[in-house]
Amino acid sequence: MPNQQILKNTNATILNQFNASLMFDKKLYAQDIKGSIAHSKMLALQGIISIDDQEKIEIGLLQIKDEIENGEFIWKIEDEDIHMAIENRLSQIIGSTAGRLHTARSRNDQVATDFTLYVQDKTLDIKIKLKKLIGVLVNITSNIILIPMVGITGAILSIILAYGMSIVANLFFGRKHLYAH
Repeated sequence: MPNQQILKNTNATILNQFNASLMFDKKLYAQDIKGSIAHSKMLALQGIISIDDQEKIEIGLLQIKDEIENGEFIWKIEDEDIHMAIENRLSQIIGSTAGRLHTARSRNDQVATDFTLYVQDKTLDIKIKLKKLIGVLVNITSNIILIPMVGITGAILSIILAYGMSIVANLFFGRKHLYAH
């Protein structure tokens, strides 16, 4: 009998580790909290929860965000994903009021919102880095603007181009796409 209990516990642990996505999706914490705060505000505006409950939820979520960013948050594999980790911690902080956050929102909606916000945030980060890169390349090309290089075009096998001009032309092409959206 004791061996069966050990096997059962081992299997449960293995299954929990297999099912858990927490180690992958914990990077979505800021977006999950942002989406949950927005959802709680909508619930309060619609009169579904009280303003007092909304404020408790928001304060609790902001505390969780601080805990995560300060390295104080305790990640538990049993929580399975970022949503459950935040949800369980919110319940510890504000009690049963945390359960009101589920009203009128499916887990699929929450995941889709988190992922969309994450992609938007990362896209903005990339745009900022790309703008810095373009600035650096523009500075570099000012020193090499007229250095000759061999270029290839569709009609002519080779042509002499100004190296710096070639870089600048590509930079402006990149900038066009950077500001298109």
